[in-house]
Amino acid sequence: EIPGIEYDYDKATLRPRSKQILDTLVDFLTLNDNLIVEINSHTDERGNDDYNMKLSDARAKSCVDYLVEKGIPLDRLAAKGYGESKPLIVNAKTEEEHQRNRRTAFRILSEDYKPVRKSEYLKRKE
Repeated sequence: EIPGIEYDYDKATLRPRSKQILDTLVDFLTLNDNLIVEINSHTDERGNDDYNMKLSDARAKSCVDYLVEKGIPLDRLAAKGYGESKPLIVNAKTEEEHQRNRRTAFRILSEDYKPVRKSEYLKRKE
């Protein structure tokens, strides 16, 4: 199981611990090169809905950018920001509870990924 990652308040920046977790995901996806993964990012309930949707999208993008930089093909990753719509802790009161809601989780979408060979890709472009 790959644990989720958490964020600082009002940030989409990956923490050092988050990068370690994403490195584990890179290893897992390298070994299981048939998987397509959804990257689900969330915010806490503070801030307005539009802002939180943009922030959660930015969090998902920071994960995708990191994974692609480490060699995972972009077409194996589906990023989705949920804003504050799916809190783990509804009506969070403490900073610890808000922290639990500021997260990215990973879910396998498909086990049917087939990499496109360069020669096949070039044929498709013709």
